[in-house]
Amino acid sequence: MHSVLHDWSDDVCVSILDKVKAAMKAGYSRLLINENAIPDTGASWEMTGLDLMLASMLSSRERTRVEWMRLLEEKAGLVVTKIYHFAGNARSGVESLIECELRV
Repeated sequence: MHSVLHDWSDDVCVSILDKVKAAMKAGYSRLLINENAIPDTGASWEMTGLDLMLASMLSSRERTRVEWMRLLEEKAGLVVTKIYHFAGNARSGVESLIECELRV
């Protein structure tokens, strides 16, 4: 999924993810989510600028790493296996790749 979940509420995201989970096979399937995962501290100006733009134009926002974990693991019932960042550094790029699997 690329830039699908970032501008929806948690409730809508859970509804979308429920449909994806129904097509996944435990122990086999992986869900890759290409979104912004803003670091908890020290975020770059690109990340915070995009967050401010979404807030002012669309009444939306980007999620922090902690907010993604809360959404995916606590609310959607997935397990985040890893969050990959551009060049391995959470502060150097805007997009991240969040790898998830079904909770067994």
